[in-house]
Amino acid sequence: MAGQAGTRSIFVVALILAVVPARGAEAPEPPKLRFGIALQAKPSRNHFQDVVQKTPDLVLVDGAKTIRPERPGLIYHIERAEGNRYLVTLPGQGLYGWVDRDAVIPYSEAEGYFTNELEIEKATPFGYLMRAIVCEDNERFQRSFADLAEALKLDPGYVPAMIERAMLWATRNRMDLALLDTERAIRADPRSSEARLERGVFYFKLKDYGKALADLDRARELGSRSIHVPMVRGSIYVERRQIDDAIQAFQEAVSIDPKNYDAHLMLGSSYLLRSQPQRAVQAFSEAVKLEPEKGSGYGGRAVARMGLGQRELALVDLNQAIRYESMRADLFRDRGQIHAMEGRWPQAMADFETALRVDPNDVEANIVRAWTLATCPDQRVRNGASAVASATRACELTQWKSPRALATLAAAYAESGDYTAAAQMQGKAIAVTPPGDPVLGYYQASLNRYRSGKPWHRVGLLEEIGLHRRSPAKQDTQVQQTRGK
Repeated sequence: MAGQAGTRSIFVVALILAVVPARGAEAPEPPKLRFGIALQAKPSRNHFQDVVQKTPDLVLVDGAKTIRPERPGLIYHIERAEGNRYLVTLPGQGLYGWVDRDAVIPYSEAEGYFTNELEIEKATPFGYLMRAIVCEDNERFQRSFADLAEALKLDPGYVPAMIERAMLWATRNRMDLALLDTERAIRADPRSSEARLERGVFYFKLKDYGKALADLDRARELGSRSIHVPMVRGSIYVERRQIDDAIQAFQEAVSIDPKNYDAHLMLGSSYLLRSQPQRAVQAFSEAVKLEPEKGSGYGGRAVARMGLGQRELALVDLNQAIRYESMRADLFRDRGQIHAMEGRWPQAMADFETALRVDPNDVEANIVRAWTLATCPDQRVRNGASAVASATRACELTQWKSPRALATLAAAYAESGDYTAAAQMQGKAIAVTPPGDPVLGYYQASLNRYRSGKPWHRVGLLEEIGLHRRSPAKQDTQVQQTRGK
């Protein structure tokens, strides 16, 4: 990952953004945002303007300064050509400089070039490493593993091959073997910043954050310029709810590589967690400029704009996000929330239903669908039995430990006329809510309402004083049928 920073990155940012209802109704909790980084297979990349080095020793020239990359086997991007030189960059490390054309080869020709070198000229560990990298990028993993084995057969202490194989094991979800190879690399070269960085990434994946931070600190001390040092640190700080530290880390990542989409995305998400929506809009806008055909930048900016009260702009962003990523439940869910806030209930329900078709196990989609069905001020939308079904699913998915899911189920029972079950479930929501949480006062008021035999939604004055009483018998039957399913 780090060696090919930005080119073969195994980081994918997953934004899971939730904004809860609704105009005419209070929400069971304030809006929430959750996000994280997941370690998984590299994204595809167009290598049209990429080159690879021909020999292990490559030097970039930047004015009077010469720069040696941290390890051989890297893929560079051509920014421009001038005479017999290329100005190249190494995405993710903020490196750029001039190289002679003869020192590199177009990526599209690399596999054939190194195959010829290995079979006709001389087999070298570097040649096998380079062919393995190209094969890995093309998802020919078996060939890549075989070439790395050959490289290590020729030179058992060849650290770049150990690191590359560790990254391959990680993409196959064999973290035990990935760690083993990085530990071998560190023993072979205790000053390898790449090996320390990779092991830190693997510890992060295993949620061993203390060891991850120690390795990342050591990688930096050894001179690592990789963007993944601050990216992983920032992700750990998010997990620990150290949001100011996370913002600082992602700002550092942006300074290392201003063209890194994920860095701007994570910075924007951190600003949202810090309740700074205007800065979040700026960060997400940078992400959108870099990758205008990806949905996450638009989706994140939509949430930030909702925080600024810019609902129509947020709706435009969500429409654009859905255009590019039509199989993301969170985007439909968030768009449904905007429609709900504007009182466009049919459109809201249509989006919630689409979100659940895309992902039936989306907790937030189940919650917002249930909440709308239970509390909507438009009685034509409310449906207690369906609300109970969705809220129950949300509780199951959260192992009956989410106060918000439990409170939603309580509102659904109340709408169905089962006030005993509503009060019981609201009591459970209160029991699992952390002491001092401001939402407790609201939860207690809801509990009192259910104990008084009143549903959550705002009913008319005549009904409040006892006239035009509800007749919940039919709904009670529906609830019992739902429970029996």
